[in-house]
Amino acid sequence: MRLLCTLGVHEWKRVYIGPKSCEAREKCVHCGAPGKTVGPVHKWEWIERTPCVREQVCARCGATGQVEEREHTWEWVERSPCVREQICRRCGTVGKTEKKEHQWKRDYHLQVETIEGWPLHRYEIRETCQCGAVRSRPSLLSDFVGQNKIKSELVVLIAAAFQKNMPLPHTLFCGPHGMGKTTLATVAAREMGVNYRIISDVSIRAGDWASVLSNLREREVLIIEQIDQVTKSSLELLVSAMDTYILDLTVGIGPAARSIRLHLPSFTVIGTSSRPSRVNESLRSLMFVFNFEPYEETELAIIILSAAQRQGIEIVPEAAILLARYSDGNPSQGLNLLKKAHMYAIVRADGRITPDVVENASTLFELDDAPRAAARQRIPDDVKRFVWQRDGGRCVKCGSRENLEFDHIIPISKGGSNTARNIQLLCARCNRAKGANVA
Repeated sequence: MRLLCTLGVHEWKRVYIGPKSCEAREKCVHCGAPGKTVGPVHKWEWIERTPCVREQVCARCGATGQVEEREHTWEWVERSPCVREQICRRCGTVGKTEKKEHQWKRDYHLQVETIEGWPLHRYEIRETCQCGAVRSRPSLLSDFVGQNKIKSELVVLIAAAFQKNMPLPHTLFCGPHGMGKTTLATVAAREMGVNYRIISDVSIRAGDWASVLSNLREREVLIIEQIDQVTKSSLELLVSAMDTYILDLTVGIGPAARSIRLHLPSFTVIGTSSRPSRVNESLRSLMFVFNFEPYEETELAIIILSAAQRQGIEIVPEAAILLARYSDGNPSQGLNLLKKAHMYAIVRADGRITPDVVENASTLFELDDAPRAAARQRIPDDVKRFVWQRDGGRCVKCGSRENLEFDHIIPISKGGSNTARNIQLLCARCNRAKGANVA
């Protein structure tokens, strides 16, 4: 047999090169002569990777071969109220994900910051969904300085309106001219994320009111300045539309006249008034009433500094405090005084407003006579009405309704003013007792 092998006639068989290798080589079974190398010869076996996937694996070298996948058996699983996923019941593979629209719940958080050492109230809106998602942003109400009590009450109405997906309730802002009533009304509308319209001329006819109301959109805000001056002919139409969101109109004259009923979208009326005692009772009953108080000196100083920054006017904080002191609690008056001081600084100084510039400007424009002028003036009728309504027509000390008098909390002689913040209702007995204590 060896002779035959030497003549080149071999009997080949395949032999693996190593114990864990699938590489093979031909070898003669008689003489052991090596032959040609043969490609890998695997020993395949099927391995279940998952209930839906199996794979060929070589038992010798661990090489992988074919992969077979079974069709997944999908089912939807709720991960949260706003998210659900497709999960295979056999292998647990995750498929599609569907997200629903978040149902946001709005809440306001008060943060007190400082500007030049003065406290400033700012609100942050935090919106949370039942699925756990959270988002936050600064509130637009933070841009309005002062009237913190009104803002704290207003954010409750706005948050409730958002949670119930309804319009902001009808609102009435009361206070003297220049207190920022219309400005706060526009801020409230923007905070709701809706458009607003402002009506300054309340002497328009009933037919024109019908045109205004019928063109309002869902949740839109209608701001009516000096709402106490709405004419009697159109007041009934306005009150009915605010209460029922229905507008009944009469078209034509005489026998040809006919009635038309229009269904209005849910809208909001924000009225402003400097004479709240003249607001119609039926109109007032439909509205949340907010009374503007005179601004603190620090609040006015912040307003003056912010206005100066926007206009490029250089002013030191001490000068802003001094201007605020002359403003008698009214932002509009403070901004007017800022203009006068700026004009004086341009002509007589280097354009920078300092306390000396304010003092010199006050002498020129007689600003320093403001406290003494208040002492010579009687209490304005609008202030009396406001104080009467605020104190409920009774003595703030004992609750009596007899022999009531308007009392200055800080006497005029000691620097007090004729503003609502400095005036209260006292009966004659309590007022005399207070006078005796002061003396």
